[in-house]
Amino acid sequence: MDNRCCRPSGDHQMEQALSAQVLKISQAVITFLTLSPIFTQRKSFMNLSWKIAWRYIFGKKSTNAIQIITGISIFGLGFGTAAIILILSVFNGFETLLLSMFDAFNPDIKIELVKGKHFAIDKKQLDKIYALDGVEKVSLTIEELALFQYDNRQEVGTLKGVDDSFNAVTGMDTAINRGAYLVQDEGLKYGLFGLGMAYKLGLNLNDRLTPVSIYLPNAKKSSPMDKQFSTTDLYPGGTFAIQQDVDYEYVVAPISAVQALTKKYDQYSAIEIKKNTDVEEEELVAQLQNIVGEEMTVMGRFAQQASTVKVMRIEKWLSLVILILALILVAFNLIGAIWMIVMDKKKDLGVLQAMGARKSMIRNLIFKIGSLICLIGISIGFVLAFAFYYIHKTYGIISMGEQAIIDSYPMELFYSDLPIVAAVVLVIGFMAVVLPAIRASASNIK
Repeated sequence: MDNRCCRPSGDHQMEQALSAQVLKISQAVITFLTLSPIFTQRKSFMNLSWKIAWRYIFGKKSTNAIQIITGISIFGLGFGTAAIILILSVFNGFETLLLSMFDAFNPDIKIELVKGKHFAIDKKQLDKIYALDGVEKVSLTIEELALFQYDNRQEVGTLKGVDDSFNAVTGMDTAINRGAYLVQDEGLKYGLFGLGMAYKLGLNLNDRLTPVSIYLPNAKKSSPMDKQFSTTDLYPGGTFAIQQDVDYEYVVAPISAVQALTKKYDQYSAIEIKKNTDVEEEELVAQLQNIVGEEMTVMGRFAQQASTVKVMRIEKWLSLVILILALILVAFNLIGAIWMIVMDKKKDLGVLQAMGARKSMIRNLIFKIGSLICLIGISIGFVLAFAFYYIHKTYGIISMGEQAIIDSYPMELFYSDLPIVAAVVLVIGFMAVVLPAIRASASNIK
């Protein structure tokens, strides 16, 4: 056997020498990067990896399909982000609209019993309430369930007795759509009827001769000869439109008439307060709670409609969950885009590994590629959402129909929603990047 066949050829010797030189150069480069003061700082290293990630996304690809899929992923996340922001804004708009509709009926702050229906006013407590700097106006009211009769029609509803300060506290005169805010004039007692209640009774405001009869059970009946019902008459003064539940339920009357029916001249259902605009509601509520004690509850404007607001917010966040599920489907494009970028940049990643890059660096680089795609998508989504929001608020491009009480869908952009949306999109993007990053770092890319 010829020993020359076992010796390396000249070409092979040259390849070995070249490989040795490349290894020495690579070690020298790594030593330089390690010892250089520029790259010893973590900030500079992070900036370098972000620049690499940016170039991998927007640099030249071997095929246009990768750029198309990457663009679809970015704009898919952008449109998904914009859709979430806008839909949350619609729910915010309906919530604000609903609360504003109650502004003409509900006070800024309302005080009621925790248990029970009526209470006697403690004059010392009332004086302390009046003395608070944040209190502008105070109204005393009483409510009772009553039977209303007009001509041959009868309806059951809530009779609310109000004093002379009630309109100043609530601004109810702004909700009058027929007639005028009139509860008492020249000895005559007038009533303000919700639009729905007026419709059910067939009320005719032009008929000033036919009163509405009101009946309340006589709670103080002591003998069979006593009347079963206390009764009084109200003349229609006007109708108001606030919100359907209120319009079909309430009749507003002078507090003296209601107290005469109930025989409770020194008792009330609520203390209703208008606060000064320069006072925080939470601060004033705490001060009032200290005055009235634990037997009574002090409610701000939101608390008075707590059940309605709670239902609307549950619907809002359920809608967010549904949109998140739709956005997860968009994230599958992100998985494909990142994996195709990894395959396209296989040689570059191989060079990084040859230069001593650890698997953790490759994995972090893939995560940064996914993070950049998500951040760009979020930015595009914010721009689209803000633009559409401005156009809709200015021109009302989406109409609610002719029968609606407002012309276009209400929208209110709460800035507190934006971090939540951004966090949701980033989490979805992180979940989409996990698998490509692990596969890329686990593979020997050459």
